[in-house]
Amino acid sequence: MAKNFYEILSYTLLSPFYKKDVSRLNLNGNEKVLDFGCGTGTCSRFIAKELLKRNGKLTCFDISKSSIEAAKKRLERYSNIDFLAGDLRKLNIEKQTFDVILAHLVIYHIEKNTRQDIVNELSKLLKPDGIILVFHFLYGKKSENPDQHLSREGLVKIMEKAGLAEIKYTFARSLLFIPTYIGEFGKA
Repeated sequence: MAKNFYEILSYTLLSPFYKKDVSRLNLNGNEKVLDFGCGTGTCSRFIAKELLKRNGKLTCFDISKSSIEAAKKRLERYSNIDFLAGDLRKLNIEKQTFDVILAHLVIYHIEKNTRQDIVNELSKLLKPDGIILVFHFLYGKKSENPDQHLSREGLVKIMEKAGLAEIKYTFARSLLFIPTYIGEFGKA
């Protein structure tokens, strides 16, 4: 029941928030984009639509096979999407493939002990002049899982260890009005 409620909420009432977040990618339409941690495709549909304009390509990735199956169903009308599920480190994706990587509210979900390895892999997948756009909830000390808590400074440190540099950032009240860090990273 809760999952269905979330799905309905994310595809209806929260849809304008996701659309606005995707607009921050400033896509031309000809890019190769990775939606990292795409879930059921909530942001992916806005990206795919934008990329149809100039033959761009979207790759939707999630560790959850069931989420990818749901995304495939939801996004079946788009011909410019590939879907991948599993451990990103084991998928043998060609290095320097993506112009843009979106990590929308997903970094804090990655287990603390594998987080650096995953971000290292994202860095390898990014083209030299590409960008990674990160949306990250700032829960403070009241996080639902305090062990997974990651401050802006902690996130930037992880990105820097992966050879990425923060280009610009801002703070906003995003979905459900939770304080959100929005950071753009490129190769250092």
